[in-house]
Amino acid sequence: MRLYINGRFATRPMTGVDRVAYELTSQLRQIATELPENMLVLNLLLPKCSPEQLLALSNSTLGEAKSVSKLTGQLWEQFLLPFQAADGWAINFCNVGPIIGRRQILFIHDAQIYISPESYSFCFRLWYRMLQPFIARRASLLFTVSDYSKNRLEEECVFPKGKAQVIPNGADHMNRISADDSILGRHQLSSQNYFLAMGSVSKHKNLICILNAIAACFSKAPRLVVVGGNVSEIKAVFASSISERVLLLGKVSDEELKALYMHASAFLFPSITEGFGLPPLEAMHCGCPVVASTSGAMSEVCGDTVRYLDPDKPADWAASMEELASDPNVREKISARACHRAAKFTWRRAAMQLLQAIASAENNRSLKTQLEALNAS
Repeated sequence: MRLYINGRFATRPMTGVDRVAYELTSQLRQIATELPENMLVLNLLLPKCSPEQLLALSNSTLGEAKSVSKLTGQLWEQFLLPFQAADGWAINFCNVGPIIGRRQILFIHDAQIYISPESYSFCFRLWYRMLQPFIARRASLLFTVSDYSKNRLEEECVFPKGKAQVIPNGADHMNRISADDSILGRHQLSSQNYFLAMGSVSKHKNLICILNAIAACFSKAPRLVVVGGNVSEIKAVFASSISERVLLLGKVSDEELKALYMHASAFLFPSITEGFGLPPLEAMHCGCPVVASTSGAMSEVCGDTVRYLDPDKPADWAASMEELASDPNVREKISARACHRAAKFTWRRAAMQLLQAIASAENNRSLKTQLEALNAS
């Protein structure tokens, strides 16, 4: 059986959705080596990219990559990818794929463009609203990452009711990352003496909630460290809410992020809506206490191992931050079961679910048997 991965994600800076594509591709590659020879043939197809990019990808856990195109981005995805993948399954991990071709697998991660349209440009919303429902109806297999996302996408008529299957994300990529603790010294941060949050100007990420919360905390409260996002944009949009307590670090490496998770007083995640919420799960995996929004898929993913607060009540977040800053026992109580729950979310399990769905769609009994044997081992 031939699987062709839409590799656009591998040619751009990594986002949360790209992380999913990267990890699932890596796991599919690993599982293919454990099956009988040629039972599963995996091909990572790319738009036009440089020889240096190809070499870097081929030396990564993604394995051998192929680029035989002079087209980039959407032009390649729409006009060449369907023909390059014509003799197998085309897997599109990142919300969109080609209009033509029925033997397709499509992952749509959330319904944010409908729930929080103001977070996206008009052209982006228009393109996704035209493209996603059309491809979702044509795709042979349709997936998303949570029951919450599935239900919302069905409500918005993006998904035909009952067609999509749920495959949760993993978090065990944190295991292979070595924490770079030097980031604490470079920014005069001490362990258990700062809060951590993700930066974004997108309205549904609701950064303003915790900016207002940290401003309302007592004078000796820890700092708020914000990672990711465009620092200049964040400063411009939230200028009046950014105090001297807020440290904007912008993009950090995976190694630096793991260190920040491990040493934070808590990770704060105030999103108004989330289709899954990978950062809280990463934080839980690193033993970091999490305070999360009551919205979206948060309770589905995090269970009862985090503290939940209303994303529209900054005063509640401020009170919780003050308590966490002053009482290590509260922090320990919140995070005690978090690692155990996070460990249940693995990328191999997700990749196995995907392969089992493909085997069922093809009625490939030999592949089903081999996958069952791998699961049992």
